[in-house]
Amino acid sequence: MHAEPETAVAAWVETRWKGEGVISHDAKPLLRAGLGALGVVAQFLDANYTPAKPRPRPDRSVPPVVDYAATTGLRDLLRQAGVIDNRLALATAGGRTSVLTREATLVGIHIRQHTPRRNNGRKAPSQLVIRRPSRRSRVVPAFPWAAAAVCGKGQW
Repeated sequence: MHAEPETAVAAWVETRWKGEGVISHDAKPLLRAGLGALGVVAQFLDANYTPAKPRPRPDRSVPPVVDYAATTGLRDLLRQAGVIDNRLALATAGGRTSVLTREATLVGIHIRQHTPRRNNGRKAPSQLVIRRPSRRSRVVPAFPWAAAAVCGKGQW
């Protein structure tokens, strides 16, 4: 007999920031820690953010505006909550479509160049951003890759 998996609770938290200076008393770390203590994962989205207008194509048509910040934020929230599709399980199961048969740890690396936008005519230098996401999963027959722990800041 196996235990039923825990229900995932996620918070999509809307914030407001005018993009001026440094936030001296940012409540996000405290709120994230408090929600985390309750087992709730959180993702924050700036309600004042406006997606960039796309450039016209060579044929002069204009592609639709896509809010990449909201899309990637939602994807990350679903990932944190353990709501993932079966691509990861299929890629790591050698073509088998079955769930995990033993505990497993998946470690990856994500490297990108962060190019800040201009602010008051000035642009901060680009930065190389390196993240090492990892996930330790336990065996739950009904749910592929059920999270046992997710690595954050170098700790399980």
